[in-house]
Amino acid sequence: MNIAKDDFKKFKQQLKAEQKEIEEELNLIAKKGSKKNDYKAKFEDYGSSEEEQASETSDYTDRIALENQLELRLLKTRNALARLKNKTFGMCENCKAEIELERLQADPLVNLCLKCTK
Repeated sequence: MNIAKDDFKKFKQQLKAEQKEIEEELNLIAKKGSKKNDYKAKFEDYGSSEEEQASETSDYTDRIALENQLELRLLKTRNALARLKNKTFGMCENCKAEIELERLQADPLVNLCLKCTK
């Protein structure tokens, strides 16, 4: 593996910071579910008027979409941290070749080399 030890440390710090940020964002819009990576969007009660109920529904729909995106990003971040821990970070999960350092620097969540993404 051609990834320097310092780069691994940087990736780990970056991924841990990302994980914390995502969890904080999720806690603002959702409640932790019973499963490890499961959150449920919060439903805010604005009132009983028609306009308030329309706003509740619209905001809840937006929260569900955002919650799903954040959960997926959190899962990918945790998977990247697991790959760091078991020393497979930077290896393509498909062909086991090294993932290009520039590709990892652009997005440390990638798990496929450029060849395998085509």
